[in-house]
Amino acid sequence: MKRKVILLMLVLAITATIVGIATAESEYICLGDDQRVGDCNNDGAIDEIDRDILLAVWQGTIGIGGQDICCGDVDEDGNIGMFDVLAVSNFISYQPGCFIRGYSCSQKEHCSDGIDNDCDGLIDCDDSDCAGDPACMEYICLGDDQRVGDCNNDGAIDEIDRDILLAVWQGTIGIGGQDICCGDVDEDGNIGMFDVLAVSNFISYQPGCFIRGYSCSQKEHCFDGIDNDCDGLIDGQDPDC
Repeated sequence: MKRKVILLMLVLAITATIVGIATAESEYICLGDDQRVGDCNNDGAIDEIDRDILLAVWQGTIGIGGQDICCGDVDEDGNIGMFDVLAVSNFISYQPGCFIRGYSCSQKEHCSDGIDNDCDGLIDCDDSDCAGDPACMEYICLGDDQRVGDCNNDGAIDEIDRDILLAVWQGTIGIGGQDICCGDVDEDGNIGMFDVLAVSNFISYQPGCFIRGYSCSQKEHCFDGIDNDCDGLIDGQDPDC
């Protein structure tokens, strides 16, 4: 019994010391957006100070005011509690680690760090949270029968293709020595703003058409009931058939 009392007193003393440090020297600062989950004082690191701040918030020694809870609510359960303190403590001890909330207040998965940031077992581009991230977008155009507008060769013309074209136009990703035909949908010799807009419109108003036509090697698909090359002629009416 005496031993239990001594241990309890020791725990309380350590906790009081930690809380005293956090209260005197630290402040919960969370701006949201790109601030890292677990970085509770916005100093760019996730360390013992953040753990101590969370402990003090949990115990009511310091408050968060009207600030965003996302930096400290690492398990994303809607409050800052004991499990958040333990999760940050484990993260510090066993880095690299993960938080259920993810990498930052605005980003579940960092898509190029080789870490499963949101504890779902998927890393970087394998995680669906990275769909559309420049780090995971690649222009793939093999020419021939590949559809015009299908800029990653997955058989669909969708928002990912639009985002790839936007990234190519802005210079975020390159096309290497690949054929330009999949992305140069207006057939003006380069990938630019009008190609991005054309693919965006195609997605919104399918079925649609591209000036370049149906595929890199075929202006008009002759049996789909669509004017593929925007010349007003459908299937057998088009001399391209």
